[in-house]
Amino acid sequence: MREKVFQNSPNPGDALAELSRMFVQKRCSRKEILVHAGEKWSRIYFIHKGLIRLFYTDLKGREFNKSVG
Repeated sequence: MREKVFQNSPNPGDALAELSRMFVQKRCSRKEILVHAGEKWSRIYFIHKGLIRLFYTDLKGREFNKSVG
């Protein structure tokens, strides 16, 4: 992935070091909510291991997965 992202960079090592300072490692617990309803996304997440679920909750509290269509 590194080669693909930095293929046009004159010094990929420096670019990677600068970019890596922008990331913070975070472990999320199961069922932890990363963005609540109504919030604007303010972060970009890179999932190293595991899955995330995008879902909606109706007025009765029922959850529905977001589908791509």
